[in-house]
Order: sequence, then structure tokens, then C-alpha cells
Amino acid sequence: MIGKENNRNSMAGIREFFKKDRFAEYVGLELVAASPGTATVRLEIRQEHLNGMDLVHGGAIFALADFAFAVASNSHGTAALGINATISYLKATRGGVLTADAVEVAKNHKTATYQINITNEKEDLIAVFQRTFRTLLKGCLSNYYFTDFQNEYFTSYGTVNTSGVTPIACKYSR
Repeated sequence: MIGKENNRNSMAGIREFFKKDRFAEYVGLELVAASPGTATVRLEIRQEHLNGMDLVHGGAIFALADFAFAVASNSHGTAALGINATISYLKATRGGVLTADAVEVAKNHKTATYQINITNEKEDLIAVFQRTFRTLLKGCLSNYYFTDFQNEYFTSYGTVNTSGVTPIACKYSR
């Protein structure tokens, strides 16, 4: 449950919320920093992140960038899911640590676009990722915090108040 003191606009609230991202944990993504509209995520490259040519697999780089986007785009306290993604791989890499820095470049009440730069330890630009989100529901503004994804089509929301979280059920459809 996300309360006033531990909401997704705080680093503690963001970290707590994204602990539930089992894929990020499995891949080894580490949340370094986050604030509204920004995020920094690291990935220490392991053998399982390499492709058949012993280069970091494009999917590992995409996952790193996508997680940074997820943190930054959901850091405003609204439920946001990506609707478009573009990545340009600029330089191959074999190992070390990759860092994804996400920055919000445009935002309105329905959508926002983020640019995520992926660099290595030497600060060489490895890839550039751009992604757009759409808020899930009309009327779910920054004072709403989602507490749980029940499935792809139905999300449970709650408003933060002094007595805790009051659930509000919201329907999402394609």
C-alpha cells in the first residue's frame, strides 16, 4: 500500500513500488536514482546478457532502457504504460556496467515522451531509446496512486488521504 509519506514521488516510494518488478530483478537491473520525470538504472553485464557474438544482446540493452522509462514515467504518481518505443544501437559492447538515464522531454495530461541514453563506464553512448506513454485512465491525475495490477485490462487505484488508501476501481480497455 502506498501512503502519503511513501508515495511514488519519493525515492523510497518509487523503490518500494518497483520491488514488485520481477523481470527487472531477474535481469539484474539496479535502480540508482529517481525523481519525478527522471531515472537512472544500471546493469552489470553477466554472461547471460551476451549474444552468440559475445556482445551485449540488444534485448538486454532494451530491457535496461525500458525499466528506466518505467521508473521515470510512473514517478509522477499516475499509472502509465508505454505505447511506442524506438531504439538506436550506436556502439557494440562486450561487458562492464551499462547505465540508462531517462529524462522526460514532453508531457501533457494524456501522454509523455522520454529519452533514455545508455552509456558504458567510459560514458560512451551505446544506445538512444525514446518511448511514449499514455495514462491508463481519463481523470486519474497526480493525486491518484495505483496500488496493484490485477491483470492486463483491470487496474485498482486508490486516492491518498490521511486515513490511508481508498480503492477506486478503474476499467482499462484497448
